[in-house]
Amino acid sequence: MMHAEHNHASHQKGAYTFNQPGVRGQLWRYSFWFVIILTLSLILTSIWFVDRNNNEAFIQKARSDVQSQLNTIRARLEGRLSSNIQAVNGLVAAISIEPNMTQERFSQYAKPLIESANQLRNIGGAPNMILKLMHPLENNRNAIGLNYLTNEKQRQGAITARDTGELVLAGPVDLLQGGQGFIGRIPVFSEHMVQGERRFWGLISAVIDVESLYKASGLLDENLNIDVAIFGQDKRFSSGSIFYGNKEIFTLHPVVSFIELPFGKWQLAAIPKSGWPTIADNAWQLRLIMFIVAVCILIPVISLAWLNNRHRDQQIRLNALFELSPMGIALNDFKTGEYLKANRRLTQDTGYDLEQLKKLSYRDITPKKYKEQETKQLEDLKTKGTYGPFEKEYINNQGISYPVLLNGVLIEDSHGRQLIWSYIQNISLQKKQKKNYLNTASNLSSLLMQHKLAYGTGK
Repeated sequence: MMHAEHNHASHQKGAYTFNQPGVRGQLWRYSFWFVIILTLSLILTSIWFVDRNNNEAFIQKARSDVQSQLNTIRARLEGRLSSNIQAVNGLVAAISIEPNMTQERFSQYAKPLIESANQLRNIGGAPNMILKLMHPLENNRNAIGLNYLTNEKQRQGAITARDTGELVLAGPVDLLQGGQGFIGRIPVFSEHMVQGERRFWGLISAVIDVESLYKASGLLDENLNIDVAIFGQDKRFSSGSIFYGNKEIFTLHPVVSFIELPFGKWQLAAIPKSGWPTIADNAWQLRLIMFIVAVCILIPVISLAWLNNRHRDQQIRLNALFELSPMGIALNDFKTGEYLKANRRLTQDTGYDLEQLKKLSYRDITPKKYKEQETKQLEDLKTKGTYGPFEKEYINNQGISYPVLLNGVLIEDSHGRQLIWSYIQNISLQKKQKKNYLNTASNLSSLLMQHKLAYGTGK
């Protein structure tokens, strides 16, 4: 009774195992798509990351190139401004010592300064804020007599220079003598003391030609591939304005650089003439290369995943056939004869569950009278790679023998270990049917004989 319960539990366990391949099949199919989606996601993420970094590096290089060009222009522009203003400082010192300087004397001092500083257009002296001295005088006579205190456009800058005692650079401004210029106004104080204080003499005005300054700085270079705008700001009296270039440049994420002036500052902004790039110039070539690489990666991955999935499907089918086979199937170690695997049919026939069988060898459940026959079958297995069919008996867990018909093949696993696949058919029913058939035939033969004898006697 306990044996029957054990077999029933074993059969229930077997039924559960049979359902598992279907579940595993679904999981394997899901894992196939998971591998494909994961690989594709990693590839797309890598492509996006490389493409983004490539574009960012290209855009950053473009900004760096524009910044480098702008810095060169800034350095030239600042250098030209400084050299032109510094050239005038010698004249300021001369006037402070000689406040009653005549026009002739003024020209003697100013002439070499104009000749040495290529962007200086003219130098004027304005004692008491009225322009009376000028060099060169020719072509600039219209400016003589200009009163800075009454001229609306130049008054504020003149007063600022006087009150602060510092250089004030204004412009560009329209000049009375024509054209535009930057005007550097330098206050001059006489060395003669008045009531313990220096006396304000007036202003020296150095006019720097705008076009010459821009040209010397490289702003007007035909080969310049950037657009530049300049914003000038007076530190105290002005909110500033854009005096060079297109004001929209400041709204287009420009690179910037600054020129610090004694009484203000200039902010230079620049962008490429063609605008900022949005993608790298090699973006499509790189994307094509990455696409080819991605295909070269994805195709093998898909192929391997498909082959693996196919192999798993075949394994599921084989496992199902193995479990559902109407005859017993077993895998044994060739050397030891130990059971490594057995299907449900064999466990039903022997009465042992799989774990019990794994502790036995086929010799343990074979009657000793078949030893010689088994030895011959093993020799065939060694030489031919197969054995059987041959009949023998197995002993079940109750110690009862039952007839079986065996066939098998010799295989090797991946480690070179020799194994035996055996197909074990329980032929108890066939034997019983054959016995019944022979008994029936014998009985019929006896009846027929008796009938003939009886018929012969009656005759």
